[in-house]
Amino acid sequence: MLPACASVLVVEAQLDVLEAIQAALEFDGYGVAAVIGARGALEALERMGRPGLVLLDETLPEMERARLIRFIRQEPALRSVPIVLLSVDEHIRLPEVQAVLRKPFNLDRLYTVVRTYCETRREVEEGPARTASAEASGPEDEVGAAGRRRGVQT
Repeated sequence: MLPACASVLVVEAQLDVLEAIQAALEFDGYGVAAVIGARGALEALERMGRPGLVLLDETLPEMERARLIRFIRQEPALRSVPIVLLSVDEHIRLPEVQAVLRKPFNLDRLYTVVRTYCETRREVEEGPARTASAEASGPEDEVGAAGRRRGVQT
């Protein structure tokens, strides 16, 4: 079965972490644009168009991270793309992001978050559907409010 959204943009500061996330998501059937830094993300968005989800490393320089988030939220074609922040600080809150995935995370948590937010986008476009993520579990901060509303156990 194909993932609910075909592509994920992963923006990470560390090459080894970037490659690990990319390999895991590609193994699960996602198309992945994997880039280092905000500049790479902006270039990738021009090439790939609208991703189904953005996974954004919180350790990027604050100005770069803020510029990228602002671009996504102001661009009409990208405005509703979910952004999940990858962070060692489980208590960080940014109004522009849908969830925080606390580092380090295991593959089950990564897959749960990606499926939750990609499926949420698909439901908006296509109507409700039951997903495997509704049966997954993980700490509350790693899924966020949309996951809780959709029935993800925390």
